[in-house]
Order: sequence, then structure tokens, then C-alpha cells
Amino acid sequence: MKNILILDDDPVILEIIKNELDSLKDCKIFLASNGVEGLDILNSVKVDLIITDILMPEFDGIQLISYLNENQINIPVLVITSVKDTDVINQVISLGITNILKKPIDFSELKKKINIAIKSHGTFEKNLDLLSLCKLFFIEKKSSEISVAKENSSGTLCVKMGQITYAEFDLLKGKKAVEKIFSLSDLKIDLKGKCNRTENNISEDDTKYISEKFFNSGDRKKPGLNISIINGAIEKLKIDLGERLLATSIWDTINLQTIAEFNYDKETFSSFNNVEVHLNNALKQGDFPELDDYYILNMKKDRMILVLLLGNYHWGLMVLRKDGVMGLLISVIIPELQKVFKSALS
Repeated sequence: MKNILILDDDPVILEIIKNELDSLKDCKIFLASNGVEGLDILNSVKVDLIITDILMPEFDGIQLISYLNENQINIPVLVITSVKDTDVINQVISLGITNILKKPIDFSELKKKINIAIKSHGTFEKNLDLLSLCKLFFIEKKSSEISVAKENSSGTLCVKMGQITYAEFDLLKGKKAVEKIFSLSDLKIDLKGKCNRTENNISEDDTKYISEKFFNSGDRKKPGLNISIINGAIEKLKIDLGERLLATSIWDTINLQTIAEFNYDKETFSSFNNVEVHLNNALKQGDFPELDDYYILNMKKDRMILVLLLGNYHWGLMVLRKDGVMGLLISVIIPELQKVFKSALS
């Protein structure tokens, strides 16, 4: 019997993966919503394979992989992620995490990788590269205190919302410490989690220098949105739909950050990423094509949901189902918003 540990902070994703993998012979599935729960399972049962999301609360996938490396725990690791940018994926690969599946998950591919991982135990790479790690933190605006060491030298980097705010290495401080640390190879790395250090020794000019020298070399190519165009479209929606418009939100599907909104309900709109994953999986299993430009959900309490898809951005509308709103959505609103969406991309 092989034990497979799956980590994801989204309970819907966990359940979908578990349901798909329950058919695997001689495999038992364990679920965890973050790295802390994952460690508890690792300490209680022999795990043969770890399938983990990258970004999770409390103790994320990168910290878990770092823990495995530091403690020489040789377990194959397979990463699943909703990150869609090629540049971000390349950064993850450069961390040494070479087995990656994007969401929505291709379960036939996942099962193939599971079989390979179990048969080739210990062959999956889990080594971390510090510069690539910090680039990923920069892109994802993550925070962590990182201890580094090489031979008899040691130091600390404090990263807050992707920016290095404090650095020291032996007698070096600030920008010089950052440059020295990034010039070294084969560093021993220990992620301490959220950085609580209040002291900063990196000035604004130093931050700009570090970002441009180490992080901005073509790593972020995801197009942005012209917010003034989006806000203008939202104001027009309020007029066109009137009281029928209950809420709307434009969000980034990579980090689930809201770009613009009206009566925004985070819990409601963030769940539609999961809906899209579930729908695409169901369509694929039935040999249907994936979702295209938009989908509409007819809900109870006289509500309808319209979600437009454009690359890494989604635009959701919650409307009251009355007064021919469906015809208005199909014939007027959707074509107009698609034009706005595309023109707002910069």
C-alpha cells in the first residue's frame, strides 16, 4: 500500500483530487490544507509521495520542500499550481521543483506522474535556489525571513510583500549583504516563515536597485489592466443594469487580488476559480472542449452569475434574474465587456 499526501488550502480542490485518485490501486490518500497539517501526517505515517500546492497559509509548499531538504527526508514531490504565467512557472522550475502540473489538473497526466514517482522513488529534485526563491517571492508578493549559511558564514534576508527589507551576511549589511548572498552558490537555506523583524536596513533607492538588478529582468510579462477603462465600464454597468446589478468584480486568477469592484464579496467571487476548475474537469472527462470566453450560472434566490475569462483575469457579475436580463446579458453586456476587457489590457 502506497500513501499519498495531498496539500492544498482549497477544500474543493482537495476533494476533487481525492475523488479522482481514489481509483488508484494500492494507494491510500491523506489530505492536508497547509504544511503544518502535512507535517503532522508525515510524522505519523510513512508517506510515499507528496502532491502540494505552492501557495498556502501558515506553511506553504516551498517551506515544506525546504523542510524536507533540511531534514534529508527523501520523498518524491509533485507540485500543482494555479499559476498560469510562463515566467512564474519557470521560476518554480528553477527552484528545483521539476514536476509541475497546472490547474485545472489533467488527471490522466497526474496519474502517470504518480506512477512514475512511486516507481522511481527519490528521483524528484527538491533543491532550492535562493535567487529563484526570492524572485518567486517578488512576483507573488510573499513574506518570509530566510536564514542562509555557507561554511563558516551565515546571514539573514527579511522579505516583506516580495521586497527585501533587511539583509546581513557576516559583517555586511543592507544592499552589500544582498549582493554578496546572491553571488554565492550552494547555500544552506532555511525558511523561517513570516518576517517579524521591524528593523529595515534597505533604503528605497536600494530596493529599486535590487529589484531592477535581480528581479526585473523580464520576469513579469503578464499584461496589466487599464483601471480607468475598467472603472468606466463598471459605472456604465450600473446604469445599464440598474438595480439588477448586485455586484461585480475583476480579479487576478493567480493571486486572487481584486483589480476593481462594486459591492464585492471576496468569498463569493474567489470561489469561481474553483467552479472553473471543476467545470473544465467535468467537460474534459466527457470529451467536451474546455470553457471558452465566459460561462453563466443560473442560481437560486433569483440570481445569475456571469464570469468572463481573459487570460489571467476574470470578470464576474452577479445580477438579479428579472426583466429579460438574460437577453440583455447575451446581446449587449457580454459583447461590450469583452471589448472593454481587451482594450483595457496594456
